Amino acid sequence: MSHADERHYAGVAPRLSWGDLNPHRFENPPLLTYALFAAEQLHELWMGRAVTHKWVSGGGLFLLARWISAVLGTLTALVVAASVRRITGRWDAALAAAVVIGCSFLHGRDSHYGVNDVPMTFLVACSLHYALRGLQNGGLRPLLMSAVLAGLAAATKYNGAVAFALAPAALLLRGGRPTLRTLAGAACLGALPFVSFVAANPFAWIAFGEFRDGFVNQLTRWGDNYIWGQSRDAGTSLYFSASLAMLGFAHLTAALGGLVLLCRAHARVAALVLVFPVLYLAGMLSKTLFFWRFVLPLLPFLAVGAGLFWGEVARRLAPRLTLLRVGARLPLALTLLLVPATLQPAIQLMRHNQLLTQSHTLDAGP
Repeated sequence: MSHADERHYAGVAPRLSWGDLNPHRFENPPLLTYALFAAEQLHELWMGRAVTHKWVSGGGLFLLARWISAVLGTLTALVVAASVRRITGRWDAALAAAVVIGCSFLHGRDSHYGVNDVPMTFLVACSLHYALRGLQNGGLRPLLMSAVLAGLAAATKYNGAVAFALAPAALLLRGGRPTLRTLAGAACLGALPFVSFVAANPFAWIAFGEFRDGFVNQLTRWGDNYIWGQSRDAGTSLYFSASLAMLGFAHLTAALGGLVLLCRAHARVAALVLVFPVLYLAGMLSKTLFFWRFVLPLLPFLAVGAGLFWGEVARRLAPRLTLLRVGARLPLALTLLLVPATLQPAIQLMRHNQLLTQSHTLDAGP
């Protein structure tokens, strides 16, 4: 089973050449396409042109794009776990956040496909991680990394541009009254993602007319219309339903509860974590077009909340497990919480994987 949009990346990469790197299609930005083109060139250097031609014609780039999604999807869980560990200093909350992402239905489903949603979500998670480092430890380098990664996220999928706000927000939230120097620094950090975006997508500048037409077409012709079969429910209902499908009832409830706990315990960290979801939903709810995968960029932020919640509940439950030795109580408490909470999205993901292995029977005879 393939994804209809895979052809926009693995299908376009073989048509590029060093003499013409213009993808001539900007409804989606081309960073994933460029990564596949670079892989094709490396394959040709190593294996020769004839072997590479056979590999590409046999679907090698499509398979590689799927591997990229699978690997980056896995790394997203690790990056978010590292972010939660940085916030709390505890392994239990970090592990819980990783489990939430690793067993997320929508994230697991889309990690099978060679499209840009999961790679963009990974880059957003990385941008958040470095913004948290910049907020908590000070220094300019992590904020610069956050800003650069935000630009790369946008160069992978335009939705990732909301991450442009993370580095400036981290700088402004460091504390104290904003000074002119701080405001100027925040403005520079807000501009830097545009530089990395253009560096990864140079034809947004070189062929600005094509870029503008493709971007506007995506934003208005697609964004302001219903797709065939789309529900006419309110946008808030659609995004809530998709978030519920992504995490399951227990994990989504834990995510919202954990974000409340974060607001009470670490207000500045909570403000940084909430910047992206608030701005993202404000922008996306203004558009009519809806796919379930549109909620994927929210996953790292919801997983932070869920990890904090499950870690807190596990620490309160552990002392009650008096029949066990002290060192085993917290791991067991966390397991008792996560296993039932994860059943709903995990079962959905397993059913989806079973569907992928079935043969196409629509054209079968009687």
